[in-house]
Amino acid sequence: MTAQEIKISRDYDNDVLHVLKNGIDSRVVTNTIISEYITIRFLLETREVVGFTIDEFSKVCPEWKDQKEYELMEDFDEILHVVNDNCKRKLAQAASGSF
Repeated sequence: MTAQEIKISRDYDNDVLHVLKNGIDSRVVTNTIISEYITIRFLLETREVVGFTIDEFSKVCPEWKDQKEYELMEDFDEILHVVNDNCKRKLAQAASGSF
């Protein structure tokens, strides 16, 4: 995945950042709230994390609040890679009984 494969939508009025992998139909995504401010978006069938929604973005991520869209795309592309790699590793460990 490259940063161009990430779609960033920022609602400045409500201070919400939406991140979603391009080509993903948001109607087939499962949302799981992991904190008061962060929702992870994933495909249930593949367990692939495909996005995030961050409420009160400038409060939760003050170091990113002034970044340009392309910078956020690069950062969230890397975050999605790390999260999905870790999930795959944990699922493989659980399947092999070496958890």
